[in-house]
Formats: sequence, structure tokens, C-alpha cells
Amino acid sequence: MAIYASGELGIGDYIYFTNNEKIKGNIEHIGPRSVAIRTLDKRLMYVPNAFFSSRSVVNVSKMTHRRVLQKIPVGWITSLATLDKIIQEVRVIVHNHPGIDKTQSIRVHFTGFSSTGLEVTIYAFTKTKDYRAFLHIQENILREAKRTIEKHAGAPPAQIAYMLPDHKPTALPSNHYPW
Repeated sequence: MAIYASGELGIGDYIYFTNNEKIKGNIEHIGPRSVAIRTLDKRLMYVPNAFFSSRSVVNVSKMTHRRVLQKIPVGWITSLATLDKIIQEVRVIVHNHPGIDKTQSIRVHFTGFSSTGLEVTIYAFTKTKDYRAFLHIQENILREAKRTIEKHAGAPPAQIAYMLPDHKPTALPSNHYPW
């Protein structure tokens, strides 16, 4: 009853435990001994109330925004001047999107290197918490970002593969560790 009375969790809320990826879903019933959770694969799971007192619970239903967090690779051979143009244009795209909350942090930056290229990270929050609406907003931003990258940097980067000269591999002894 303490779970229900606290007002932190309610029927229909989507929850998950931070240290247990297998317990996530919508609350269907809160009883004196357990909470019934409908999992993503539509099974009904009963979680003992004591489990709640010793674990951290995230109540996704209480979120106010959804976060767009995407790392986009730009080709290795892209010059810094071109990269700067891409970043500035993507910032404008994100900032001008009607689904992005301008009162929240909006960041578009060159954040690192990856095997596929230079990484540009987009970080922003949508005005909605509805997942489908979020996906639509994120897709619109990513499509416009792709157009911008193609306009300035050409084709998207390909995976870099390091090739060894043709030779026949030799077997290493079982006690040999190359590291």
C-alpha cells in the first residue's frame, strides 16, 4: 500500500529498474504483496513489493521531455572548415525544429573520432514525451542533418578496414597471448 499511497507509481505507468534490464513495462495492478507489470512482450510479471524498497525505479511516465542524443559520423577527409559549416547548419536545423524545446539545452558539437569518421553529436530535448512523436521529430532532424552532410562532405563515410598483405596465417601456440 505504501507504493500506491506515495503517488510515485500508479496504474498504467511505464517503469523499469536501473539495475535490472528484464523488469520493465506498464503497471497493471498494485497489491498488498506485489505489483503486476505487463512486460514489453506482453507477459504479466509479479514483482514483490520488497523489491521496490531495495532498488532504484525509473518512472518513464513522469518524464517531461524526450532526449535526442545522436552521434553522426562525418568522413575522415572532411576539412575543419567544412566540418564547421556542417555543425553550424545542423545547429540551425535543430534549433528551428518546432518539436524541440528551446528552453532546454541544445548542443551540436564535434565530439570525437570513430572508426567511421569524425563524430558530430546532437543533444536536445523534444517538447513531447510521446514516443511516436519523438521518433518523428528525431527522424526529421536526422534526415536534414544527412542532407547537410551530403551537401558539404559528399557521400557518407565508409567503414575503414585495414588489410594485411596476402599471406597464409600461421597458427600460434596455445600458450601464446598476443596482448
